[in-house]
Amino acid sequence: MVDVATASGEDLNPFWPETPLSADQRAGTRSADYTITFSGDGEAYTYSTTDLDLFLMAETCSDWTLEVTRSGYVNSAIPSY
Repeated sequence: MVDVATASGEDLNPFWPETPLSADQRAGTRSADYTITFSGDGEAYTYSTTDLDLFLMAETCSDWTLEVTRSGYVNSAIPSY
């Protein structure tokens, strides 16, 4: 049997959810997905990544270069230094 724990938030302070285990359970592999919402040109763009370092660079009012498809899908997001 597998239990799944999920956490979510709206800031740059990601955390792992609490996973209380019984004596016969063990923690499995952890994975994380981070979502960044950008706004520009009157539009909102969402980018998902598993890269924590990239996610942590997404501070409010930071500048980024986005590669966006015509349908609005963000292919890449690169911080502008």
